[in-house]
Formats: sequence, structure tokens, C-alpha cells
Amino acid sequence: MLQHCATYRMRHYFQKWHHQKECYNIADLVNTEGKVVMRRNEYMRNAKAMKEYLVNAGYAPEAIDDYVK
Repeated sequence: MLQHCATYRMRHYFQKWHHQKECYNIADLVNTEGKVVMRRNEYMRNAKAMKEYLVNAGYAPEAIDDYVK
């Protein structure tokens, strides 16, 4: 009986640990993807602001696009 109880508690502990590890991995993946999206959006805002600055400085939008490509 004591061995059965110990086996049950050990199995319960490792299942709980495995579940926590999976939740941690999922949270890490989601946060990483969120950071990537935030960085991408930041770069897009910077590129848009730089293009607007060049257009205001007198450059043609077509010339800017040709130079970037």
C-alpha cells in the first residue's frame, strides 16, 4: 500500500512538472512571436517615417521605391 501511494505521488509530481514545462514552452513561444511582431511593426513605422521625411524633403516617391528595390 505504501509503495502504491509513493508511486502515485511520484507519477503525479512528474505529470504536473511535465504540464508546467509545456505551459512554459508555449508561453515562451507566444512571447517570442509577440516580440518579433512588435519589432516588425517598429521597423515598418520607422520605414514609413523615413519615406515621409524624404518625400517632404523633395524626393519623388517612385525614386525612393526604385532606390530601395
